[in-house]
Amino acid sequence: MRLYATLIAVLMLTTIAVMAQGVANLTYPNGGETFRPGSTQSLTWDTTGVPFNQRWNFQFGTSPVGPWTNLANAVDIKDSGSTRGRHVWRVPTTGTSTGYIRMIAANNPSNWDINNAPFTIEDPQEIGVDSTLRGEITGTVRLNRKKVYGIDGYVYVSGTLVIEPGTIVVGDTIGQNSVISINRGGKIVADGTRENPIVFTSRAAPGQRSRGDWGGVVICGRARINVPSGETPIEGGIADPNPGKGWYGGTDDDDSSG
Repeated sequence: MRLYATLIAVLMLTTIAVMAQGVANLTYPNGGETFRPGSTQSLTWDTTGVPFNQRWNFQFGTSPVGPWTNLANAVDIKDSGSTRGRHVWRVPTTGTSTGYIRMIAANNPSNWDINNAPFTIEDPQEIGVDSTLRGEITGTVRLNRKKVYGIDGYVYVSGTLVIEPGTIVVGDTIGQNSVISINRGGKIVADGTRENPIVFTSRAAPGQRSRGDWGGVVICGRARINVPSGETPIEGGIADPNPGKGWYGGTDDDDSSG
């Protein structure tokens, strides 16, 4: 009888503790969703009965019983203010058709919830391109945000390159350095927005990208520099052997190349 009474007391204390912190109730994802690997998605949960400042951990697994791995930047999340009932997570880069998220109270591992049914993470794929840029641009070229553009090696801009907000530009050949070099006198117009950013990245699938897949944007100007000749080539094998593409420096400190 004494043991029975003790068990009842423990259960009552556990129930009171969970009620005091609110029961975990994940509402999104909740099963049936399909996510692109590496994308950023929402996490939402029911805040009914959950006190402000309750803290949650969010974990990922490929089975409803785990094993579980903490999601990056989704640990010890305070249920308050901008994160009241919502947060974001970066989708892992491993494809699966049995994905689960577990939300668990940071101070009570017995208070947790998972999505009601599994979600799918697509197998990582190379980014497909609609058009490839190569060589030297001497006129005006406009990149449309409805397309994905590849950069084949070093692309030199001696004219004007206009990139619309929301456009994606990728290093076209995996393992090959890809660079956009704005030559002296060249222009690039790339006004991305928070809602429609311009993305420069590797073409390789998420989780398979490596240094050098995308080399960057280099802007060369005509202002004075501290070298005896007054001009010099960009490092990394981008520039011509003699002054020309990929060189910077000069005597015009008011130059507005780029």
